[in-house]
Order: sequence, then C-alpha cells, then structure tokens
Amino acid sequence: MGEYRKDTRSFQGENEGLEALRSAPARTSNWRGPYYPRENPKYPWGRPYIYRIRHAATDVPEIGTFGANGKPGGKDLDEDMFENVVR
Repeated sequence: MGEYRKDTRSFQGENEGLEALRSAPARTSNWRGPYYPRENPKYPWGRPYIYRIRHAATDVPEIGTFGANGKPGGKDLDEDMFENVVR
C-alpha cells in the first residue's frame, strides 16, 4: 500500500478496498500497479480481509478481521483484530 500511496498520492478509499492493489480504480491517476500480483488473501476463517479508514481526519487505513464469527465485537476467537497500515 505504500507504493500505491506514493504513486497516487493517497490511499485507496474504502469502496476500492484491497482490490485497488490489483487493478486500477476508476478516476485514479498515476496508478502503476499491480501492487499485489496475487489474489487478495483471506483470513484464517475464509473471509476476505477488511479494509477500512477508521478516522477520516487522519486518512490512515486499517486492515483486519471481525474474528471467527465475522461480526463486529466479540471475545476470544470472535474478537475484532485490526492493524493500522502506517505507523
């Protein structure tokens, strides 16, 4: 995602998601990908990773999962796990 941001001067939006690393989103200039040549991975419970921008003011995306049950919230294996893309 760092290369995508470097080329396009921003991270992809939530609507484009991780697929923007494989194919150019509409109305995106300077896209020089693909930045991730394979199919986007799935997390251990078989669902795609979630790409979101939690704080619009910072424009820093997060990637993660909603845990085993695929629903927000939860404990143990159902706990949400997200990580900022940029630190």
